[in-house]
Amino acid sequence: MNRIEELMHEYYFLTYGILDQRLKLKGLIIENTIYLNQYLNDRERYVTLAEELGHWETTSNKNITDYKLNSKEELIAREWSFKKIVPVEELKKYEAKDTITDYEVAEDLDLPLNIVREACNMYKRKGAL
Repeated sequence: MNRIEELMHEYYFLTYGILDQRLKLKGLIIENTIYLNQYLNDRERYVTLAEELGHWETTSNKNITDYKLNSKEELIAREWSFKKIVPVEELKKYEAKDTITDYEVAEDLDLPLNIVREACNMYKRKGAL
């Protein structure tokens, strides 16, 4: 079972579907169904799934597709996803290594570079790193 399947299995009570690509979204959650864009690579699909699960865990069942009006809910869900897929304990393993770069951390964790950087920034803001 790969990590996407493991995450879906953890949330077995939700259903998963394919997102109509014309919507130009990576992912969307409607009630108990998470829709993922079929054209995402595995890294993007994993990150998007985690963020949509973050919405499930942190946002009430309201429409927050207007990101400007709902930026707080978006940030809360994104931070939840960082904690889920980039635990601070994982990042602390790299602190003692002087020569490792964020590129190497992203490669080791098999995550997009921007996600690793955003997660690090969040943990630093919160005093965890």
